[in-house]
Amino acid sequence: MYKTPKSELEVNNLEHQYLELKMQQRPVLGFTTAILLSIVTLALLSLESGRVPGIIFFLPGVAAGLGLKLIGRPISEIHRVIPSIFVGLLVFLYFLGNGLLLTYIMPLLNLGCCYAISRRTLNYEQECILYKKKLNKI
Repeated sequence: MYKTPKSELEVNNLEHQYLELKMQQRPVLGFTTAILLSIVTLALLSLESGRVPGIIFFLPGVAAGLGLKLIGRPISEIHRVIPSIFVGLLVFLYFLGNGLLLTYIMPLLNLGCCYAISRRTLNYEQECILYKKKLNKI
């Protein structure tokens, strides 16, 4: 029985688009931006004296997540997890002298906040390309 030959054009096009996505992400710059933004927001929080609303303590995670999303443009999970862990560690070191329950809860919440916000929005074609790459079809 005769089998029709498979075209390599679609595979090469998908591989080319996947390589473009990989080249767009900048993990080192995103990591540096996330760390710097969290340090700046923690420094600004330390200037505040008196009582502040608890939602203010989410600012390091939010700022780091936005910086990572807009500058780092991560598509892989590992490039989102590592900066989030370091942001959580910085927040833990910031609250270390308190001795309150806040010392243990806020780093985890900031870690989750940074991880959730840093997800890059992709269109349908880009999601399909990443899914095919995950299944080794490219």
